[in-house]
Amino acid sequence: MISKIFYIILGLLIVADFFVPKHTHFGWERLPESYAVYALLSCVVIVAVSKVLGKLWLQKKEDYYD
Repeated sequence: MISKIFYIILGLLIVADFFVPKHTHFGWERLPESYAVYALLSCVVIVAVSKVLGKLWLQKKEDYYD
C-alpha cells in the first residue's frame, strides 16, 4: 500500500518538473529531468568506483589471517 503511494508521489513530481520554472546556469539543466539523470549517473559512478576500490585496495585475500 505504502509503495503505491510513493509511486504516485514520484509520478506527480515527474509531471510537476515540466511546469516548474528553472533558473539554470548551464544548457543541460534546461532538459526535462536533468537533475534526476545527473543523480542517477552520480550514484552509478559512486558504486562503480567503490567496487573497484574494494577489489584493488580494501579486500584482503582469503588466507590473510593464516
